Amino acid sequence: MQTAWEPPKSKFEGQTTFQTDYRSKELAPRQSFKPTDAAKMSDTPFEDRTSHRDAYIQHAMPARYQREREQYRPTEAQFNGLSTFRRDYKGALGEPTASFKPAGQAFQSEALFEDSTTNRHDFKKWPMERPFVHTHEPYKKPAGEMEMSTTHKSTYKAMPIDRVVARRPVSAPQSSAPLDGTTNYNSDYKKWNGERAQMPRQPDYVPNNAPFEGIAKHVQNLIKMVCSA
Repeated sequence: MQTAWEPPKSKFEGQTTFQTDYRSKELAPRQSFKPTDAAKMSDTPFEDRTSHRDAYIQHAMPARYQREREQYRPTEAQFNGLSTFRRDYKGALGEPTASFKPAGQAFQSEALFEDSTTNRHDFKKWPMERPFVHTHEPYKKPAGEMEMSTTHKSTYKAMPIDRVVARRPVSAPQSSAPLDGTTNYNSDYKKWNGERAQMPRQPDYVPNNAPFEGIAKHVQNLIKMVCSA
């Protein structure tokens, strides 16, 4: 019989096999081989001597010769403004063409204004009579009084109408016996005691243990293909 489990009374150390087997070793970090970013300064003075300064020495050059400009001297001859156009094309002198534009004054006639027109001359006013208009005879009120009797009033007379009394259906006879749940269905269709037909049970499948002596269909087809080739 196993005893009941009891918690240990000693304090839990909390160390694992990894902590006991693999001890950490204090290693100093490796020094970086990366060069410093500071610019490398030189103590020697800067020599600005170049091959251009050694080979090409500046020699003294004389001043460039400048030709003396002549001063403007106006001509003493008189200016001749005659051109070839004035000399060759004399041009025929003629009178200027008169304007064909009519004068802007309105035409005025001293003759009397004749107001005779073709309408006044050809179509004269003939004397005419007004067409005859037939006048209707004035309305005359018939003698005697008007009979107000009509076929509607004489044929359709007002008949007294009585209010129709509502016809209520005759109440069905009620049984005084208490309701016991008996119905025609329960009394006519009774439940017969019958057993449910049982399905015949099929025997379990038993595999055949005899070895297969025939040839599979795919093997037969393969043999036919090889023989036909």
